[in-house]
Amino acid sequence: LGESGTDVDFLGVMDVPGSETDLNWTRLLDEEEHEVLAQLLRQIELFHGRPLDISAEELRILTADERIDLIVRRMKQRLLLPSNARAAEVSGLLNVYKANMRAIAAFQPRPCRADIHVFATRALAQAHPSDHLLGWGTLTQGRVHVVQAPGDHMSLLGVDHAPAMAALILQGCVGGSAAPSSLAKA
Repeated sequence: LGESGTDVDFLGVMDVPGSETDLNWTRLLDEEEHEVLAQLLRQIELFHGRPLDISAEELRILTADERIDLIVRRMKQRLLLPSNARAAEVSGLLNVYKANMRAIAAFQPRPCRADIHVFATRALAQAHPSDHLLGWGTLTQGRVHVVQAPGDHMSLLGVDHAPAMAALILQGCVGGSAAPSSLAKA
């Protein structure tokens, strides 16, 4: 937007570093389909806190249809899908998620003029102890506001933390900067 001359009033980033590429994501650009699917299943497990117990090796020996059938069956067993969920629906959702994962892996942020509000969990800040701006300082001519986000990466937008996150985002939108951070010095 900034390149097109549009002013950006609020740019918020949820719990990701700015200039460092996450190797777990970038490797997905070259991975086999069964490995990408296994990574996706790990994300689902982390988010829901329920193991699916499906390995990349187990997926490798199955056909595409057999993979989806196994995933749907296991997700129903773990109560992650309703009993009437169909394989075609789940396959479509998995394809969208895989496309999103690949887009994230391929994305290379470019510098902008806007202030950036980074909503960072404690784990992200601890993973970057030598850069209190978490890699975003080189990507803006504006200021970087690092705001401590509740929970962890998989839970910060979940039901337990959504109200607090909404308040932090609103504060950033209205006031130009969100709550002071205990993670980093601005």
